[in-house]
Amino acid sequence: GEAVKEFDDGDCDTLDCAEACLGFLTAFSQLSNALLCVAGDLECTVTKPLSTTIATLQEESTGRLKHWQQVRNRFSELQER
Repeated sequence: GEAVKEFDDGDCDTLDCAEACLGFLTAFSQLSNALLCVAGDLECTVTKPLSTTIATLQEESTGRLKHWQQVRNRFSELQER
């Protein structure tokens, strides 16, 4: 974008083009690093609460299953009497 506008008149010598390319690559590198940081933050922000919620739901599900088995066993015992 900026490099093309700046050197659009055909007066681009090798040093100017190299500086423009270096500027672009530096800016791209900074953007890439920033995006990686944001992605890491997003993953931590979403993953930790979700994993806690999933663990809680699994514990509750296991507890309900055990309780249901106890109730069924108790009903079976009562029916046998």
